[in-house]
Amino acid sequence: MKIQTKLFSIALAFILVLAISASALTISSVSSSPSEIAPGQRASISFNLENNFEDGATDISVKLNLDSLPIAPYGSGAERTIDRIKTEKSKGVEFEVSVSSTAQSQTYKIPVSISYKSNNQALTKTDFISLIVRSKPQIIALSSDILIKGRENTLNVKVINNGLENVKFLNVKMLPVSGIRMTSSNEAYIGDLNSDDSDTAEFKFFINNARASFCVSEDEIILYNE
Repeated sequence: MKIQTKLFSIALAFILVLAISASALTISSVSSSPSEIAPGQRASISFNLENNFEDGATDISVKLNLDSLPIAPYGSGAERTIDRIKTEKSKGVEFEVSVSSTAQSQTYKIPVSISYKSNNQALTKTDFISLIVRSKPQIIALSSDILIKGRENTLNVKVINNGLENVKFLNVKMLPVSGIRMTSSNEAYIGDLNSDDSDTAEFKFFINNARASFCVSEDEIILYNE
C-alpha cells in the first residue's frame, strides 16, 4: 500500500509539472527598424508575445537584459508590462534602444526575461532576440604628388579608413586611361585596414599627353586625363 501511494504521488507531481509547462509564453515575429543598425544610432525592436497553450497568463513582465551589451534602452526603459494574454492569443511588445558608437559590427543576442502568473503559479523564463549592428566602411584617399607629362610619375596615395568598421581585403585599383601607360601594377593590395587607420598605395606610370588627375570612388582610385 505504501508503494502504491508513492507511485501515485510521483504521477501526480509529473502531471502537475506538465500542467505548468503547458502554460508558457513564447516570442515570435521579431523585427527591428531599421533592420540593421549602425553604431551610434537608435532603433525600434518589436515582437509578439504568444500564449499558445491551455491557460491564460496575467501580470506579465517583459524585460530586456542589456547589462553586458553595447545597447541601452532609450525613452521608456527596458521593461514592459501586460495585464493579460488569453490562451492562443498574442500581444505586441516594442522597445526603443540606442546602440553605442563603439559597438562592433555583429549580431547581438539579447536575453529577454519573461515573468507571469498562470493557474495561480508564478512563472519565469528567459528567451532571446537578435539585433544586427553593422556600419559601412568609409574609405577616403589623399595625395599631394604632382603629376608631370612626358616622364614616369610616382603617385603615392594615402588610403584612410574614416569609418567605424574595420576593413578586410582592401584592394586599390587604377583603371586604364588613354594616354597613361602603367609601369607598375595597376593594383595595390592593402589587406586589413582598421577604423581610424591608414596605409599607402604606390603606383608608377608614364603620362603621354595632357594633364593628369585622379579621383576616388569608395575603394577605387581612378586616374584620368583632363
